[in-house]
Amino acid sequence: EYYKNGNIKYEGDFLYDKAEGNGKYFDEKGAYYIGEWSKGLFHGKGTLYYKNGIINYEGYFNKGKYEGNGKYYYKNNNYYIGQWLNGLKHGKGTLYYKNGNIKYEGNFIKGKYEGKGKFIYENGDYYIGELFNSLRHGKGAKYYKNNTLEYESNFFEDKYEGNGIYIRKNSDYYIGEWLNGLRHGKGKEFSKNGNLKYEDDFFEDKFVK
Repeated sequence: EYYKNGNIKYEGDFLYDKAEGNGKYFDEKGAYYIGEWSKGLFHGKGTLYYKNGIINYEGYFNKGKYEGNGKYYYKNNNYYIGQWLNGLKHGKGTLYYKNGNIKYEGNFIKGKYEGKGKFIYENGDYYIGELFNSLRHGKGAKYYKNNTLEYESNFFEDKYEGNGIYIRKNSDYYIGEWLNGLRHGKGKEFSKNGNLKYEDDFFEDKFVK
């Protein structure tokens, strides 16, 4: 099958005038697919390529969409290995930076981080806990890259919320209430040796005298 300009659109097996079995498809921009087909759709095992020949996705398809286990390469060279459903990351999976370091490992729902997972920042700091809609949300803990605790307790839409402990890099620490990512409510500030520095109310991260 050809485009009107004479370029190949599809070469492979047909059944009742539709791609079926194994074949190769080229889109008009030069990207292409090699793999299995059913009723004119990508179906089964196959590989999608960018027009420069670099792999875009390799794994399984169901009726034209990523489904099952597969590996997806982004144009920035980050990549994902894991489960898919209806064309979206869904289930267990791992997202990697282009250098091979893990960016996120855990659960996905409809393409978003959701459930329990571990997110590693590019500077090496990391978060372990609950996520919702790709945000830290629920119980969790954030750590410095040297594995010492930075914050532990509740998160709400990616911000510290409720009662929690926050430990600074100099080992001084705060125990108390948070709102919208700021110290807010009753709290105590301690020096790194555990001595109480002050105790009272905070309002939008400021000590209320």
